[in-house]
Amino acid sequence: MAELKVLVTGDFCPVHRLANISAGDEQLLGNFRKFIDDADLAITNLECPITGHNAPIAKTGPALKGHASSLDFLLASGFHLVTLANNHIMDYGEQGLQDTLSYLKDKHIEYVGAGMNAEEASDIYYKTFGKHKLAIINVAENEWSTTHDQSPGANPIDPLHVYRQIETAKKQATHILLITHGGHEMYELPSPRMQTWFRTFIDMGADAVVNHHTHCVSGYEVYQGKPIFYSTGNFLFDVPIHRNSIWNTGMAVTLNFSQDKVGFEQTYFRQCDVDPILEVLPSNTLAAKVDSLNQVIAHPEQLNARFQRYCQSKERMYNAYLEPHRNKYLGALQSRGLLPSFWHKRKRLLLENLVRCEAHKDVVQFILSHENCHTQQ
Repeated sequence: MAELKVLVTGDFCPVHRLANISAGDEQLLGNFRKFIDDADLAITNLECPITGHNAPIAKTGPALKGHASSLDFLLASGFHLVTLANNHIMDYGEQGLQDTLSYLKDKHIEYVGAGMNAEEASDIYYKTFGKHKLAIINVAENEWSTTHDQSPGANPIDPLHVYRQIETAKKQATHILLITHGGHEMYELPSPRMQTWFRTFIDMGADAVVNHHTHCVSGYEVYQGKPIFYSTGNFLFDVPIHRNSIWNTGMAVTLNFSQDKVGFEQTYFRQCDVDPILEVLPSNTLAAKVDSLNQVIAHPEQLNARFQRYCQSKERMYNAYLEPHRNKYLGALQSRGLLPSFWHKRKRLLLENLVRCEAHKDVVQFILSHENCHTQQ
């Protein structure tokens, strides 16, 4: 049985200098195009809705959207599947998602990870290649975009839900690929919770797990003979304030599925730095750095220690999020309705996001559980 080659890339977001990207601009990929052409299936994460709708939802963080011509670019470049389970796909609400799905269907680009209700969003993508039948499950952390009912949105990362999807996929597919969207932005390692979950997904029956969202390349590990990539970084995502940083380094993962194993190769590149192009890097450019990250990932006690340091570095910021005031008299007045809430609308949105999103929740939980180490009674 010949190998099945699947290429997975990170966030594609056609904004700023990429806002007008279209068919005919494939040259900006340079010699990366050969990795797309060598794959049986090339996948990227569509990190924003494709819509002309101008009313964003109420949320924290930027509201992103792209032009339909960017899908022509993807198609001309060789991408035939996009993942939609991410934290921006609902930035322009139900209309934004409807427009996106309509454009994708019109341009014959397949998708997975979002839908007009929870059942549609959890649909598994199946594709047959000769004797290989691939199942792709796509999930995202619960940050503004996910759905759990009849409302539109992205497929949530709830472990029990993922288990059920994997059990369903086992009955039909020869290989199961889980593509996830989550983690801590600009942090180059997974949290201990992420490692536990992703290893559990392998134990459940996934053959590979590939994650994006952190906007930087992370390490990886082979667990039970199956690869887990903790972050690919961005694919094409232009943000002016992040130039000349880890934001601009990305990784593409080529998974080689055979009858009894999963091999893999990484391709590293620079994207949207000085120029809005993608440049493949020599294979050894990031080898030492990624190896050092892998060493931390291989030792859970080191991973936990590094994550604690990360949480401590964010402590002041998260405390500012959590504490509107500490005065008992103001609290008493507020409880009696004699003082308006300090939590105005945007503050309430922020707090909602802190408690619903797993990545933020990790940090909040650490800071609150260690509060007695840093504050006076």
